[in-house]
Amino acid sequence: MTTEQIPGTPPKVEETIGSMLYRATMDEIMNVRVPWHLLPQASQTEVLDRIRGQIDAMVHLVVRKLATGGFEYVAASLDSFTSKKEIKVGLSLPRGVEELHTLLDRVGTSVVLVFADPKDFTGGMDQLKAQADQPALPLGED
Repeated sequence: MTTEQIPGTPPKVEETIGSMLYRATMDEIMNVRVPWHLLPQASQTEVLDRIRGQIDAMVHLVVRKLATGGFEYVAASLDSFTSKKEIKVGLSLPRGVEELHTLLDRVGTSVVLVFADPKDFTGGMDQLKAQADQPALPLGED
């Protein structure tokens, strides 16, 4: 049952990601004041970078929501792995992270590690490039 079937329930981010991405892209396109092909390459690159940044942020949000399933979580980097008598891993978190108390409260308890890297879902975005201000010279062509 989706949240649309339950009256008064706000939609989940994973159910609305398409419209969020569409809206973010359309906002950028609608704010371009000249036709795309007349826009200088540097300006096209700025627009593409803003769109890419918004999509990246939304994908991070959705991946985190789906991966955690509503449970408490701490986003960290896996820094080390050692295997002697037992396997140990080292994590790093930025200083001042809000979830630090959640992590401290869990020391000595069983946890489940979920590997969810949002970068796995944003591949290919860097292939979108701005159009050159002028076409390449046809050197060596007859």
